Amino acid sequence: MASYFSPYTGEPAGKILIVDHDASRRAAIQSQLAGWGYDTRSAYDGYSGMRQVLLERPDLIIVDDGLLGWSTSTVIEGAARLGSRAAVLVLGAREPDSSVRALRRRIAGVVDAEGSPRELLNMVTTALARNQFA
Repeated sequence: MASYFSPYTGEPAGKILIVDHDASRRAAIQSQLAGWGYDTRSAYDGYSGMRQVLLERPDLIIVDDGLLGWSTSTVIEGAARLGSRAAVLVLGAREPDSSVRALRRRIAGVVDAEGSPRELLNMVTTALARNQFA
């Protein structure tokens, strides 16, 4: 896991990549996570997300269910092929499409895009904790 600490909790924080085509939602999530002490990066599409995976080696990837360009499943599979051991949360609908569901062993959970900040924090914390011991 990460070697930096959250000023919010004083505990180790993870590096999180947010891949979302919706600029305002991406900025809101990034701001919320940064406020909780997480080291965040963002990308607006699958291609730029894959570049960030390669360059930044995040501990957690939050990927939009409705990505433009490269699909959500392509990003999830591509991250694994690049050797990423990052946990993955899918952002969007409660029930991802069939191509994403097929990758369920790589997905730590689904975050409702309209959900509460507390739900997001719980999902992120749980995914990072599970990934740390995987």
